Amino acid sequence: MNLTALWPLAFLILISGIIILYMLKQKTTEYQFSSIMLWKEVYKNMEANRPFEKLKRNILMILQIIALLGLIFALTSPFLKSGGKNSGNLVLVLDSSASMNADYSKKLSRFEKAKELALAQIKKAKSGTKITIITCDKDVKVEASNLQDKQGAKAKIKALTCSELAGDTNPATSYIQSMVKQLGAYEAYFITDSDVKTLDLNAKILSVASEGVNASVDSVIYSKTEKESVALVKVTNHSKETFETEVTLYGDNKVISIEEVSIPPKESETVYFENVNTNLKVLKAEISKQDALKNDNTAYAVVNQGTKSKVVLVTKSNIFLEKSIQLVDGVELYKTSDVATLKDNEADLYIFDSIMPKDELDANKLYINPSSTDYFTVNGTSKGTILTAKEGTVTKYLDNFQFGVNEIKKIKCPVNAEEFFSAGDTTGGFYGTWNGKKIGVLPFDLHQTDFPLQAEFPIFMNQLLHELLETGLVPNEIFYTGDSIDFLANASGSNLKVKHPSGRKETIEVRNIAKTFADTKEAGVYQVSQKVGKKTETQQFVVNFPVDSESDIKSKISQQTGASKAFETNLNTLDIKDFILLLAILVIGAEWFVYVKEQ
Repeated sequence: MNLTALWPLAFLILISGIIILYMLKQKTTEYQFSSIMLWKEVYKNMEANRPFEKLKRNILMILQIIALLGLIFALTSPFLKSGGKNSGNLVLVLDSSASMNADYSKKLSRFEKAKELALAQIKKAKSGTKITIITCDKDVKVEASNLQDKQGAKAKIKALTCSELAGDTNPATSYIQSMVKQLGAYEAYFITDSDVKTLDLNAKILSVASEGVNASVDSVIYSKTEKESVALVKVTNHSKETFETEVTLYGDNKVISIEEVSIPPKESETVYFENVNTNLKVLKAEISKQDALKNDNTAYAVVNQGTKSKVVLVTKSNIFLEKSIQLVDGVELYKTSDVATLKDNEADLYIFDSIMPKDELDANKLYINPSSTDYFTVNGTSKGTILTAKEGTVTKYLDNFQFGVNEIKKIKCPVNAEEFFSAGDTTGGFYGTWNGKKIGVLPFDLHQTDFPLQAEFPIFMNQLLHELLETGLVPNEIFYTGDSIDFLANASGSNLKVKHPSGRKETIEVRNIAKTFADTKEAGVYQVSQKVGKKTETQQFVVNFPVDSESDIKSKISQQTGASKAFETNLNTLDIKDFILLLAILVIGAEWFVYVKEQ
């Protein structure tokens, strides 16, 4: 017999209480009799000075002790293990995604608690049980399969580490479904802080979700003029209470400035840092207050790569647009109103503001208030439209932002493009790739909207231009853990060398056409370099924590510790708690029957 819990055994001390009660002298009552010849034993008891008497065999005492033992052992949830050498299969699925780094208690993180629960399941398993250990974050990884060595399985669990990748344990359900046909009898345990669709699996959710205060540094945006620059740091409070903290801005690992911020529950604040040095390479923003998840308290931004992208603005007059482009880091702006002088590939990006080229240029382009082109068709106009920002890369920092336009051109968003503004079925802007060139569209006149007057306009233009410009070895400068990066390497150059934030280095062969780099598990600043001829090009890029999916650490489990409808303990075990409870009830009934009969 095996016991699930041992703490109820402390109640065994109550047995001594029952025995002591039966050793106490019974209180006597005086009566008058004509003769006391036959009452010698009564006389001896009356003369004794000690409060206890010799323990006598008593059927009531025995029945009461048996009943108490039954109740205590029922509380321990005992079970019997039966069967032969094959004791079934135990599948342990541990959530190792970024949110599992959050505190479970003062001493343990959620992932550390998950390992404790996994070790407890291994301990309860019968010798010979085949144990499979799976971890899940962005991908499903089988850490061990069909282990029958319990000590070896425990060592595997203890060696597991939590990642900084977005994800949950749901992908493991389909994997286990493909396994069950070969498993036979099995139990699956999902140890996680988020909900799991166990479907028809014989599976149980063990929750490690916990309440905690958490805030995250979502982003660092950098823009500059010729002499000064500004950094914008977005901080979000994911908690139910106001979060007050200091936000520290670092430039190349040196403190630039410290600002205090107070953020209401479930809201975000943007902290402005002015007069930032224009010669910096990397910015880091960090909140000082300790919270439940420390991994999202820092964000990075690359601010100066040493190369300039040439942008040609074709416009009659648009001061707000011109100023917003000048604020974009790494951009060299040229302005003209004469389309006849434009040539292919003389600039990294052409912006046509209410002026259309005579011939399509083979280059990256942004059309503002355009006519029909080879990429899209204008089908009339609409008046008095309120546009809303859609969730996407370009509008990442424009949460629920809206603005009005007096007139907007009707252009259908192509299937291969990403829409960033809309009003019902009306497209308010999009960008995509055609024949290897980036094309962006804003189907309205910036003079006929209040958008350029909003603080969000330069932020939007910064994001849009970074998407339309592809220069250097890296297509963008900001990624998130788990992202894959397609480097823009020179085919005639050397192999790419990548340096991780931890200092680890690796080489990517240029003959690999995709040149895809997927090892972005660490948050921090990376560096990639390639030698072409005698010149070595080096570029930095940052990988930040996936705050959108992992920083809101509130419980997402609908059944805190639940099981699928099909769940049953079937690893050759028999739960005997109910049988012992029934036995205890029968003994109590027998004790009552004996007591009544003796009266």
